[in-house]
Amino acid sequence: MATTTHDVSYVFIELGLVIVGLAVLARLASRWGFSAIPLYLLAGLAFGNGGLAPLRLSENFVRTGAEIGVLLLLFMLGLEYTGDELRKSLRLGVTAGVIDFALTSHRVSSSDGDRSLLSCWAASPIFPPPA
Repeated sequence: MATTTHDVSYVFIELGLVIVGLAVLARLASRWGFSAIPLYLLAGLAFGNGGLAPLRLSENFVRTGAEIGVLLLLFMLGLEYTGDELRKSLRLGVTAGVIDFALTSHRVSSSDGDRSLLSCWAASPIFPPPA
């Protein structure tokens, strides 16, 4: 599929609107005195798949950028901490990690197919199982 300049311009317009929207959310969060992260998550829900206005044009660009961002975040964390600090943190968080793994990785067979144990507990008319 050939991409035209017209199509690319719409991608940049969509990305620009997203960036301006996130900047407005950050400003509101700062004014209200809390972190912008919860507002960013709500914006992601609003513009993600099944949201109010899904981003169709820039979806692949945003996905690739998110993967690169996670890699850079992990790299920066590696630069920030020493090996001793990481071992100490691992010892402190291993219990919570094991509990999280046990609750989210266990598969329960149901008529809807395999789902995690927590999603079976949350299954209700309000939160229908994924299709």
